[in-house]
Amino acid sequence: MSNKLLPCPFCGSDRITVMPIRDGAQASCKDCCAKSEPMVHGPNGVNSTWEGAHASWNRRKVKVKPLKWKLAKISDEWDRFSVETIFGSYEALEFSDGTCGFSSPDLCEETSVEHGGFKTIEDAKAAAQADYEQRILSAIEGATNE
Repeated sequence: MSNKLLPCPFCGSDRITVMPIRDGAQASCKDCCAKSEPMVHGPNGVNSTWEGAHASWNRRKVKVKPLKWKLAKISDEWDRFSVETIFGSYEALEFSDGTCGFSSPDLCEETSVEHGGFKTIEDAKAAAQADYEQRILSAIEGATNE
């Protein structure tokens, strides 16, 4: 295993260290305080914990926070949810024909784009989340959500 820790994906710093934490170890960036998943001492001892902290830092994925939908009904007949983001508003809604869809912000036109054809409101929300994640991750060099 290489002892080299990759630069921080958030600030680019190479000032990364592995520090002891209660019952384990964790890698962190000294500049922006980003942290890896904590590694707890296991049956293979302390050395494997430190190696695990190194590996955790070097393979971690960037995670995008889930959208926090709020109920925003405009009628008693159909569900509608909305959420504000840094890009603008997303809406997930049920249409009168029983299908569902979502609208996403159109950054060029300062309007929204409609996406339909989903069977459930949860499917529409999941598609909106995927759109939001793609926008966030496209701005982060080397980022992945796989």
